[in-house]
Amino acid sequence: MKRVIGISVAVIAFLLFSVIAYATTIFVSDDPVILYNSLGNYYFKLGDSSKAKEFFEKALTLDPNNAKASHNLGVIYYVQKDLASAKHYFEQAILFDANYEKAHYSMALVLIDESDLENALTHLQKVAQINPKNVNAQFDLAVVHVELFRKKEISDQLLSSDLELLIKGIEHYNTVLALNENFPDARSNRDIVMQVLKDYEQQIMQQ
Repeated sequence: MKRVIGISVAVIAFLLFSVIAYATTIFVSDDPVILYNSLGNYYFKLGDSSKAKEFFEKALTLDPNNAKASHNLGVIYYVQKDLASAKHYFEQAILFDANYEKAHYSMALVLIDESDLENALTHLQKVAQINPKNVNAQFDLAVVHVELFRKKEISDQLLSSDLELLIKGIEHYNTVLALNENFPDARSNRDIVMQVLKDYEQQIMQQ
Protein backbone atom coordinates (compact mmCIF):
# COMPACT_ATOMS: atom_id res chain seq x y z
CA MET A 1 0.00 0.00 0.00
CA LYS A 2 1.29 3.44 -0.87
CA ARG A 3 2.12 5.50 2.20
CA VAL A 4 1.71 9.19 2.87
CA ILE A 5 4.48 9.51 5.43
CA GLY A 6 6.39 12.12 3.54
CA ILE A 7 4.48 14.60 1.38
CA SER A 8 2.26 13.69 -1.56
CA VAL A 9 1.92 15.94 -4.60
CA ALA A 10 -1.55 16.95 -3.47
CA VAL A 11 -0.30 17.87 0.00
CA ILE A 12 2.60 19.92 -1.40
CA ALA A 13 0.19 21.85 -3.61
CA PHE A 14 -2.15 22.50 -0.68
CA LEU A 15 0.66 23.65 1.57
CA LEU A 16 2.34 25.94 -0.94
CA PHE A 17 -0.86 27.66 -1.99
CA SER A 18 -2.84 27.69 1.26
CA VAL A 19 -0.92 30.83 2.20
CA ILE A 20 -1.88 32.64 -1.01
CA ALA A 21 -5.01 34.75 -1.38
CA TYR A 22 -6.11 35.41 -4.94
CA ALA A 23 -2.65 34.66 -6.32
CA THR A 24 -1.32 37.89 -7.83
CA THR A 25 -3.65 40.34 -6.11
CA ILE A 26 -2.44 42.74 -3.46
CA PHE A 27 -5.28 43.87 -1.23
CA VAL A 28 -5.23 47.59 -0.55
CA SER A 29 -6.45 48.27 2.97
CA ASP A 30 -6.36 50.97 5.57
CA ASP A 31 -5.44 48.23 8.04
CA PRO A 32 -1.63 47.83 7.88
CA VAL A 33 -1.82 44.27 9.21
CA ILE A 34 -4.07 43.21 6.34
CA LEU A 35 -1.83 45.05 3.90
CA TYR A 36 1.35 43.42 5.23
CA ASN A 37 -0.25 39.97 5.06
CA SER A 38 -1.37 40.69 1.51
CA LEU A 39 2.11 41.83 0.49
CA GLY A 40 3.61 38.75 2.13
CA ASN A 41 1.23 36.54 0.15
CA TYR A 42 2.14 38.37 -3.05
CA TYR A 43 5.91 37.93 -2.60
CA PHE A 44 5.50 34.33 -1.51
CA LYS A 45 3.63 33.65 -4.75
CA LEU A 46 6.48 35.26 -6.67
CA GLY A 47 8.89 32.88 -4.94
CA ASP A 48 10.54 35.56 -2.80
CA SER A 49 10.26 33.89 0.60
CA SER A 50 12.67 36.34 2.21
CA LYS A 51 10.54 39.35 1.27
CA ALA A 52 7.34 37.49 2.19
CA LYS A 53 8.78 36.63 5.59
CA GLU A 54 9.66 40.29 6.16
CA PHE A 55 6.05 41.40 5.60
CA PHE A 56 4.53 38.60 7.71
CA GLU A 57 6.88 39.55 10.55
CA LYS A 58 5.77 43.19 10.21
CA ALA A 59 2.16 42.06 10.47
CA LEU A 60 2.98 40.15 13.66
CA THR A 61 4.85 43.12 15.10
CA LEU A 62 1.70 45.22 14.75
CA ASP A 63 -0.65 42.42 15.79
CA PRO A 64 1.19 39.73 17.82
CA ASN A 65 -1.99 37.61 17.95
CA ASN A 66 -2.58 37.53 14.21
CA ALA A 67 -3.27 33.89 13.33
CA LYS A 68 -2.87 34.31 9.57
CA ALA A 69 0.54 35.94 9.81
CA SER A 70 1.71 33.25 12.25
CA HIS A 71 0.49 30.48 9.96
CA ASN A 72 2.04 32.09 6.90
CA LEU A 73 5.41 32.36 8.65
CA GLY A 74 5.08 28.71 9.63
CA VAL A 75 4.54 27.75 6.00
CA ILE A 76 7.70 29.58 4.98
CA TYR A 77 9.73 27.79 7.65
CA TYR A 78 8.15 24.47 6.67
CA VAL A 79 9.14 24.93 3.03
CA GLN A 80 12.65 25.73 4.26
CA LYS A 81 12.56 22.47 6.26
CA ASP A 82 12.94 24.28 9.58
CA LEU A 83 10.37 22.10 11.33
CA ALA A 84 10.95 23.47 14.82
CA SER A 85 10.21 27.05 13.74
CA ALA A 86 7.30 25.95 11.54
CA LYS A 87 5.80 24.04 14.46
CA HIS A 88 6.16 27.07 16.75
CA TYR A 89 4.27 29.38 14.39
CA PHE A 90 1.57 26.81 13.64
CA GLU A 91 1.07 26.35 17.39
CA GLN A 92 0.79 30.12 17.76
CA ALA A 93 -1.76 30.33 14.96
CA ILE A 94 -3.88 27.64 16.62
CA LEU A 95 -3.54 29.41 19.98
CA PHE A 96 -4.86 32.62 18.41
CA ASP A 97 -7.63 30.82 16.48
CA ALA A 98 -8.55 27.35 17.72
CA ASN A 99 -10.69 26.69 14.63
CA TYR A 100 -8.10 27.72 12.04
CA GLU A 101 -8.40 24.83 9.59
CA LYS A 102 -5.19 25.46 7.64
CA ALA A 103 -3.11 25.79 10.80
CA HIS A 104 -4.32 22.45 12.16
CA TYR A 105 -3.62 20.79 8.81
CA SER A 106 -0.16 22.33 8.57
CA MET A 107 0.60 21.22 12.12
CA ALA A 108 -0.44 17.69 11.19
CA LEU A 109 2.08 17.74 8.32
CA VAL A 110 4.90 18.69 10.67
CA LEU A 111 3.91 15.98 13.15
CA ILE A 112 3.77 13.38 10.36
CA ASP A 113 7.28 14.41 9.32
CA GLU A 114 8.33 13.89 12.94
CA SER A 115 6.59 10.46 12.96
CA ASP A 116 4.30 11.66 15.76
CA LEU A 117 1.24 9.99 14.30
CA GLU A 118 -0.89 10.11 17.43
CA ASN A 119 -0.75 13.90 17.68
CA ALA A 120 -1.00 14.30 13.92
CA LEU A 121 -4.24 12.32 14.12
CA THR A 122 -5.63 14.78 16.67
CA HIS A 123 -5.04 17.75 14.37
CA LEU A 124 -6.39 15.94 11.31
CA GLN A 125 -9.53 15.07 13.25
CA LYS A 126 -9.92 18.74 14.12
CA VAL A 127 -9.61 19.66 10.44
CA ALA A 128 -12.31 17.14 9.54
CA GLN A 129 -14.50 18.51 12.32
CA ILE A 130 -14.11 22.06 11.01
CA ASN A 131 -14.46 21.07 7.36
CA PRO A 132 -15.65 17.50 6.66
CA LYS A 133 -15.14 18.11 2.92
CA ASN A 134 -11.38 18.66 3.21
CA VAL A 135 -10.46 15.71 1.02
CA ASN A 136 -6.70 15.89 1.71
CA ALA A 137 -7.33 15.69 5.45
CA GLN A 138 -9.73 12.78 4.97
CA PHE A 139 -7.11 10.92 2.93
CA ASP A 140 -4.40 11.59 5.50
CA LEU A 141 -6.73 10.47 8.29
CA ALA A 142 -7.16 7.17 6.47
CA VAL A 143 -3.42 6.70 6.04
CA VAL A 144 -2.52 7.70 9.60
CA HIS A 145 -5.07 5.24 11.05
CA VAL A 146 -3.56 2.46 8.95
CA GLU A 147 0.00 3.49 9.83
CA LEU A 148 -0.88 3.38 13.53
CA PHE A 149 -2.14 -0.15 12.99
CA ARG A 150 1.08 -1.11 11.20
CA LYS A 151 3.11 0.42 14.01
CA LYS A 152 1.39 -1.87 16.50
CA GLU A 153 1.71 -4.81 14.11
CA ILE A 154 5.46 -4.34 13.72
CA SER A 155 5.97 -4.02 17.48
CA ASP A 156 4.08 -7.28 18.13
CA GLN A 157 1.67 -5.37 20.38
CA LEU A 158 -1.36 -5.93 18.20
CA LEU A 159 -4.71 -6.58 19.88
CA SER A 160 -7.95 -7.61 18.21
CA SER A 161 -9.39 -4.24 19.24
CA ASP A 162 -6.75 -2.56 17.07
CA LEU A 163 -8.65 -3.72 14.00
CA GLU A 164 -10.78 -0.66 14.67
CA LEU A 165 -7.88 1.38 13.27
CA LEU A 166 -8.27 -0.40 9.93
CA ILE A 167 -12.03 0.08 10.02
CA LYS A 168 -11.56 3.80 10.62
CA GLY A 169 -9.05 3.94 7.78
CA ILE A 170 -11.56 2.33 5.42
CA GLU A 171 -14.25 4.76 6.54
CA HIS A 172 -12.04 7.74 5.72
CA TYR A 173 -11.06 6.28 2.34
CA ASN A 174 -14.77 5.90 1.60
CA THR A 175 -15.29 9.53 2.54
CA VAL A 176 -12.49 10.55 0.18
CA LEU A 177 -14.07 8.59 -2.67
CA ALA A 178 -17.47 10.12 -1.93
CA LEU A 179 -15.89 13.57 -2.22
CA ASN A 180 -13.71 12.72 -5.22
CA GLU A 181 -14.01 9.27 -6.78
CA ASN A 182 -10.77 9.81 -8.71
CA PHE A 183 -8.61 10.92 -5.78
CA PRO A 184 -5.11 9.41 -6.34
CA ASP A 185 -4.47 6.11 -4.52
CA ALA A 186 -7.66 6.28 -2.42
CA ARG A 187 -9.46 3.35 -4.06
CA SER A 188 -6.42 1.07 -4.33
CA ASN A 189 -5.34 1.83 -0.76
CA ARG A 190 -8.85 1.18 0.56
CA ASP A 191 -9.09 -2.16 -1.24
CA ILE A 192 -5.75 -3.29 0.21
CA VAL A 193 -6.79 -2.29 3.74
CA MET A 194 -10.10 -4.11 3.31
CA GLN A 195 -8.23 -7.28 2.36
CA VAL A 196 -5.86 -6.92 5.36
CA LEU A 197 -8.86 -6.50 7.65
CA LYS A 198 -10.54 -9.55 6.14
CA ASP A 199 -7.40 -11.66 6.61
CA TYR A 200 -7.08 -10.68 10.28
CA GLU A 201 -10.76 -11.32 10.95
CA GLN A 202 -10.41 -14.80 9.45
CA GLN A 203 -7.40 -15.49 11.64
CA ILE A 204 -9.36 -14.47 14.74
CA MET A 205 -12.27 -16.74 13.77
CA GLN A 206 -9.90 -19.70 13.39
CA GLN A 207 -8.36 -19.27 16.83
